[in-house]
Amino acid sequence: MYYLETNSLISLKNKLQTLALSRKCYTSSLTIVEILKYMNERSFYVKRNLLLALRESTIRIDWDLPSYKSFSAFPASRNTGDKSDELKTIHAFILSSKSYEEFLKKQEETKIQTTIETISKYCGFFDSVLAEALSAARQMVPDVSKRQGKELFNFLTNNLYGIDTGELKNISRDSMLRLSLDRHSWMLALSENPSDPASIFPAIRSSYNGSLDAYFEVSSFYTLRKLMLQEDYRKNDTFDLTHFMYLQNRACKMTSDDNLVKYLARELLSGRARTVAELSKKLGIE
Repeated sequence: MYYLETNSLISLKNKLQTLALSRKCYTSSLTIVEILKYMNERSFYVKRNLLLALRESTIRIDWDLPSYKSFSAFPASRNTGDKSDELKTIHAFILSSKSYEEFLKKQEETKIQTTIETISKYCGFFDSVLAEALSAARQMVPDVSKRQGKELFNFLTNNLYGIDTGELKNISRDSMLRLSLDRHSWMLALSENPSDPASIFPAIRSSYNGSLDAYFEVSSFYTLRKLMLQEDYRKNDTFDLTHFMYLQNRACKMTSDDNLVKYLARELLSGRARTVAELSKKLGIE
C-alpha cells in the first residue's frame, strides 16, 4: 500500500482515478486538513476541485485524525475528543457548494462551530509534544558548538547505541526513541488528568501497542537532529512528521516529494519511501 501525503496528492491530481484502479493507494484526514488550511474565496475553487477529483477517484481516506491515532496507540488513555465528524461535515459542505459564499452560508445555517482553522490547531497538539521532547533532550546534553553538534549528529545517525563515555553517554537514537515515547505518554496523561498526570502515566506508557512505530522513529530521529544542530522546529514540521502516523504497517510506503518527508523516510524506513515519479513508474501511470 502507498500512502499519499498532501504534496503527492496534489502532484497526482490528474492521475487519481488511474491510481484508484490499483487499489494500492490511500490518503488521510490530515491531508484534507492541510489542503483546506487557509482557504479563502480566492483559493476555494482550486481546493474544491482537488477534493472533487479525490472523491471521484474513490481513493480511500483514513478519516481518523492524529489525536485519535494517538489515543488508539495507547489504549489505557481516554480519548478526550475527536473532530473527525466535524471535518467530514465541512468536507461535504465544500463539495456541495458552488462558491465560497455558499459554503460559509451552509456553515452558518447549520450552526457548526468547528472550522478548518480550529481542526488544524487541534492537529497541532503535537507541536507541544515535539517541543517538550526537544526541551527535555536539551537538558540531557552539555553545550556544544554547532560544528561539534554536526559531528556528533553524523556519528549518532550511524551508531544506534550512541556514545558510551563522557557527558553524552545517554544520547543515542535508542534513548531518543524512549524519550519521545515518554513525552508523548506524558502529554496524553496531562490532557486526561491535568491535576495529577503522574498517577496515570505508567499505565498509559506501558499500554503502547506499537501502531505508531514509524512516527516515533522519525520524530525521535528528527528531535535528535534538531538537538545536535541547535535548531528549533520549523512551522510546518509537525504536519510533515505526523503524516507518518498513517503508515498502517511495515508494508505501507510513504509517497512524497517533500524534502523533509523524503529525507526521513529514506533515512529511517528502509524500502518504505517512494517519490511521485517512482510510484507512477511502479504502477505504470507515467
